[in-house]
Amino acid sequence: MFSFSPRRFHSVLIGPALLPLLLLCSSKNPDNQPPVAVDDSFTIHCCSLINVTANDSDPDNEVFFISDFPTRPAHGTISNNGNGNVFFMATTGYVGTDSFTYQICDPQHACATATVTLNISVSSWLTTQIPTVMA
Repeated sequence: MFSFSPRRFHSVLIGPALLPLLLLCSSKNPDNQPPVAVDDSFTIHCCSLINVTANDSDPDNEVFFISDFPTRPAHGTISNNGNGNVFFMATTGYVGTDSFTYQICDPQHACATATVTLNISVSSWLTTQIPTVMA
């Protein structure tokens, strides 16, 4: 929540009248607590949509959102799909472990960071046999 406190008065000329204008300055709520980001671990195939914020929360019951990826995966790419969902696509043929970090923030810009560990297994497109076509 934001609190407002008057800082100073100014007069503004609007048409023929001189009106006093009260300037308000906003400040962060000093009681705001940052959201809680919890580390995650997923076993996935080459490309998956994962919800990394399902186990995260905010003590003030404020809505929070993914604001940044401070560390990106070494063996693939990620994109923020909104609502806590991140799409991960592994580098072609990569099987193994990878990780990245994400940061969540509340509307007052209080933030927290968590690490996502991915265990990337052989995907079906790598193991599917391509049929031979006879001409």
